[in-house]
Amino acid sequence: MEKQIFVEKRQRKLPFAMTRSHAHPEYELYYLQDLTGVGKIFIGQHVYPLFKGSLVLIDAKVPHRTDFTKASGHRRYLIELPVEFLGDAVAPLLATTPAFFFHQQTGVYDLTPHQQQQVEEIFETLYNESLFQEENYFQRQLLKVLELLLLVQRFNQQRSLNQPMGVMQIETVQPIVRYVVEHLHEPLSLQTVAEHFFLNKSYLARIFKSYTGQSLADFLNSKRILQAQRFMLNYPHLPLETVATSCGFSSEAQFAKTFKRYTALTPKRFLKKYQTATTPTD
Repeated sequence: MEKQIFVEKRQRKLPFAMTRSHAHPEYELYYLQDLTGVGKIFIGQHVYPLFKGSLVLIDAKVPHRTDFTKASGHRRYLIELPVEFLGDAVAPLLATTPAFFFHQQTGVYDLTPHQQQQVEEIFETLYNESLFQEENYFQRQLLKVLELLLLVQRFNQQRSLNQPMGVMQIETVQPIVRYVVEHLHEPLSLQTVAEHFFLNKSYLARIFKSYTGQSLADFLNSKRILQAQRFMLNYPHLPLETVATSCGFSSEAQFAKTFKRYTALTPKRFLKKYQTATTPTD
């Protein structure tokens, strides 16, 4: 039986707060369509302010709760997405697995008016499809969820490019980010990159994290793991040692350890889980 998604549209006209955090096995997508006052959401160990137009992504099994005690009312959409809903076959489209995607993208996105319009239309379509369940509604929901996740990738990239930094810092760090992305296969480190650009290591660490939202090490590992996933999905018979060295890891052992830390799977289990779903058939 096809996995169903839960879609809810709710308006509250009084202050509201969850008394305790909760977690569930589904991914959660939350869009705050309207808000009178201020709100906040607790996700794991982090607290984020909420505004009208905030989009929230929450990984499966991560504790979370909302607090609108300082708001006189709000209107929101809520989607609980079973981990099986997207299926393994969407991994090439996202350039990563759904599990890794939600792990990386969990958080709050404050959207521009144009982005809000795009997201709101998707949530409204998902709500209507869930409500009326007309022919092929499941397939349309799947397409709309995938469209939303692809937009999140775009929003995340735009957010990184719009960090509040001075012009000099931006002009300094942009070539560094490009250099790192273009040299993932090389043994990069904070020290080697700082030396290449004749910068103080501490200064580089600070502006790099301000611009990308990640430390250089996390940025490198995330990009390398994504690249490795693409290699394994497109060339499933490629030796893992070749994948490791092609993506900048010093050894297959280091690759396997890092891969499991970022995806909760070993490379071999990843291949076994996703190869069948992504290998074309005659």
